[in-house]
Amino acid sequence: MRHYKEKIMAALLLTSVGVSACSVTDIKGGDPNVIGSQGTALDNNSSSNNETGATSGASESADNTAASNTEGNNTAGNNTEDNNTASGNAGNQTSDLYESFLNGSSKAKLNDKFFDGSILLIAPDDRSAGYAQSSNLDTVNGFTIDDLKTVISDNGYECTSKPAYAYVDFGKDGTNELVVRYEAGSSYTAYFVFSDASGSVELTYAADQGERWSLDLLDNGFISNYGSSGAGAHSGCTGALDSQGVYHNFQSEYEVYYGWGIYGDYSKEEDFNEVIDAWAKEKDSRQGESICYTAVAIGDAEYYCYSNYDETGAITDDDINELVTMCAAKNIDIIDYDQIEAKVLEYQKSIGMDNITYDGGGQIEFKNL
Repeated sequence: MRHYKEKIMAALLLTSVGVSACSVTDIKGGDPNVIGSQGTALDNNSSSNNETGATSGASESADNTAASNTEGNNTAGNNTEDNNTASGNAGNQTSDLYESFLNGSSKAKLNDKFFDGSILLIAPDDRSAGYAQSSNLDTVNGFTIDDLKTVISDNGYECTSKPAYAYVDFGKDGTNELVVRYEAGSSYTAYFVFSDASGSVELTYAADQGERWSLDLLDNGFISNYGSSGAGAHSGCTGALDSQGVYHNFQSEYEVYYGWGIYGDYSKEEDFNEVIDAWAKEKDSRQGESICYTAVAIGDAEYYCYSNYDETGAITDDDINELVTMCAAKNIDIIDYDQIEAKVLEYQKSIGMDNITYDGGGQIEFKNL
C-alpha cells in the first residue's frame, strides 16, 4: 500500500489547493458515514479554486476514464451478456432491477450504510452540523438516475455526456453491483455504486475525483481517495467495498510538512502540533520538507508518525529520538510511518478483507448508456 501512496503523493505535494473526501474532520474510522459527510464540506470549498496543477493520480484516473468511454455504445437493455451470475434467477432479477433504474423507469433509495466519499454531500446527515449541504437526493420517495445528474450540476459541475455504467461482482458472491459514472468535462468524474437489497436498488457508495484529488475504484472493490490541501499538506483514505457494495474504511490520514498543522478529530492533535512546532524551532535544519508528520486512523486506533526524507544527514537519529521523547512527555506514541502498512493489514485481517489490495484489482470497464 505504501508504494501506491508514494506514487500519487509525489505529485500531490506540487499542488496548492484541494483536499480529499475522506480525511478532514472525523477520521476515527468507527463510522465511515461520518468520515465522508464531514470531510466533503472542505472539499466543496476547495474544489472551487481554479488554480492549475492536477495531480498525477487524478490525471491517470482521467486517462483511464477517457479510454473507457470509447469502449462500445451498448445500451443497458442490450448488455444482458454482462449480467450472468452464479445465482441464476436471482442474477436475472438483479439485472432487471438495474436496467429499470438505468432506463429511468424506476427509482433507487439510499442504503442504511451509505458512504459519501464525494464533495457532493448528496444525502442529509444531521451529524455534520455546521456544514452546508447544497443539494440532496430524495431519500424518502427515492430518486432516478437523472437526479444524480441534477445533484452534480447543482454543485457546479455540468455533465457533458450521458452516464456510463458497469456491472461488477464485488466480493465475488455471484451477484453484481451496478456502478454508474458521470463526467463533467475533463477534470471531474463522479461514481455511484448500487446494490440489489431485498429486491430494490439502493445506493451504497458515492465518490468523485477532480483536478486536485485522485480516486481509484477498482474491480475488486479496493478504493483509494487522496488529495492535496496545499504544497505542504495532503490527506486521504483507503478502503474497500464488500459483497453488498458497502464501504469499509481501512485507513484515513493527514500528512504535513513543517509549517502545516495536523487537523481533524484526533485526540492528541493539538498536543502533537505543539510538540512538532517546538521541536522544529530548536534547530533550523528540522524545518522545511526534510521530514513530514502524519496522523493516521486505522479502525478505532490512532497513530502519529514521522517520515525522515532528508538525505543530507541534517535530521539524525538523535533528532528523531528527541522527537519521540517530547511526544512521550505528552502521552503521544509516535512511530515511523513505515510501520503503518503492517498495522493496516492487521486491521484488514480483523474484518476479513485482507485479500482486497490495490495490486489485486483492475480498472472497471464501463459502457455508455
